[in-house]
Amino acid sequence: MTALRIKLTHPPFAPMKFLIPLLLLATTLRAQDPRQIINRYLDKVSNGNVDNWYRIKSTYSESEVYYSHQTYQQKASLFTADKPSFNKTYRRLPHDSKVELYDDSTYTNLTSRFYYRKDKIIILLGTMPAMIKQRSTKEEFLRDLLPLHLSGLIGKKSVAMQVIRVREFPVDGFSCYEISMKTRERTYTLFINTDTFLLEYWNDREDGDLSILIKLYDYKDIEGLLIPMSESSSVNGQTYYWSHIRMYVINPDLDPEVFEYK
Repeated sequence: MTALRIKLTHPPFAPMKFLIPLLLLATTLRAQDPRQIINRYLDKVSNGNVDNWYRIKSTYSESEVYYSHQTYQQKASLFTADKPSFNKTYRRLPHDSKVELYDDSTYTNLTSRFYYRKDKIIILLGTMPAMIKQRSTKEEFLRDLLPLHLSGLIGKKSVAMQVIRVREFPVDGFSCYEISMKTRERTYTLFINTDTFLLEYWNDREDGDLSILIKLYDYKDIEGLLIPMSESSSVNGQTYYWSHIRMYVINPDLDPEVFEYK
């Protein structure tokens, strides 16, 4: 009787060579402590002590802002944007803010004002009567003071956190830890640089739509704290809003009347 010989074209466990790296990657991501990664970001922007952010009682900033749905729809270049607006922002923590909008860089032509209180927003557009809207301060925060908000969230056991994956951003030339933070009200998605541990992108949409991302960049050291001087928002990679802070002052001596309106 002639023995039957079967020639295997692939080793019997060849598929494992593809499966093992995937298992290792999954194990590595599970082993990453999201709180540890976020704390490294906080240390980076806080000069090693996140408590440095808690000494901020007020801020003043001047910004140049572009915003245009039409620019987005026409897929226009970032460098051929619409005419910018110019903002002055006064803030007194924890809740009071005032934003003044101008249509010129010399801040002489005031067009509108926004007053933020703990429970309401007062909007003054030109000479129109004041419009008042209800405001919910639940989980509201100041974007330029995002580390303050995050440092409070990571200390809560009720906040579920997970490292989803390491995501590549080829255009930017870096990779980020994609971290999900779920609270009762919403889900935050943070993209923290795997090399610098700076927050590069983030999203806090309640519907979880990650096609819309906010980018933070141009970090600048201001009194020992790293503040992102530029910010942009994009949909599927197409930018439709961007701003640049031209001046940022921590704990200025603000006149209380700045926050009053008539």
